[in-house]
Amino acid sequence: MKFFLMQKLAESRHFMNHMRKEVEIVRGCIGQLTAVIAELQAMDDQDEVHDSLLAAKDAKHGEETKLTTLNEVIAEALADIETLETDVEILDGENNDCEPYWLFFALMPPEFPIRRLKALKFSYLKTDKMKVVFDQARREEASLKALMRDVYCSLRVSLSKKRRLATELEALEDQGDAVRVLENMKEIVSRDSVTLDLEQLLAHAQFELDLKDGYLVDVGEKAWVLVMVADLFGVC
Repeated sequence: MKFFLMQKLAESRHFMNHMRKEVEIVRGCIGQLTAVIAELQAMDDQDEVHDSLLAAKDAKHGEETKLTTLNEVIAEALADIETLETDVEILDGENNDCEPYWLFFALMPPEFPIRRLKALKFSYLKTDKMKVVFDQARREEASLKALMRDVYCSLRVSLSKKRRLATELEALEDQGDAVRVLENMKEIVSRDSVTLDLEQLLAHAQFELDLKDGYLVDVGEKAWVLVMVADLFGVC
């Protein structure tokens, strides 16, 4: 149980750090797009660059929206980490509280059947607590996955707009002022293509959800058997 929580805590911290790196990348893109917009606005033939300027402004707005969403994801991850840390502390306290009871059972004669029945009851109680924690973790994972899906969809749309802008700038490449703008856009598109690795994180989140669903079903079946056996022998 504690192993699962510690593993989940490590994964959440890793994910949060990854999202913070994405925030830095997005901020860099916003800065570059701001420079692109300024250079386009400084060109003499504004009619020629009008569409490209609108596309650059649209792309910048998309990056700003993405930044807001990423910050929401980070806030969600931080809340998840705080909850997991609290669960670990509670579990540590419960394990310490149970030690005297396990010592009592260990000192009982092996032929005394109530020893095993009591152990079954404790096993059920711990299993029930595990089910509650796993259910809570699953809900948090589902919420985080939904936010990740929003970020990923935003990335796809933003990348499509930037590629279109780069294509439009290539048509202006014969103008000397457009060369540097085009190079900036190509760099931004290249970085966004790498950022789409979030798709792997999204798939991993879905795998974690499926895993927890299967575990909750398994725990529920085992808990039902344990409590039936314990109640059958009148163990409280």
